Amino acid sequence: MPEEVVMPYELRKHIAIANDMEIAPEIREQTIKHIARFGSYEALCALLDIACNTKASYGERDLALKVSRDVLKNSRKNDI
Repeated sequence: MPEEVVMPYELRKHIAIANDMEIAPEIREQTIKHIARFGSYEALCALLDIACNTKASYGERDLALKVSRDVLKNSRKNDI
């Protein structure tokens, strides 16, 4: 039976903010950058989810993809 992943509370809050379309885009973009700083698998999944969100602006989606790449690059460096 697969073990359930427990996501940190702070990460969950950031994800909720990044996906809240009633919050100013500038704040959502800053939140996307903060999510990337977690550098975890859960953060990467959240960033990719934001990148796929058609309700988000093009800039937010593009930013989510860019920082996702950074998370992947950093995870590769740490694996070596």
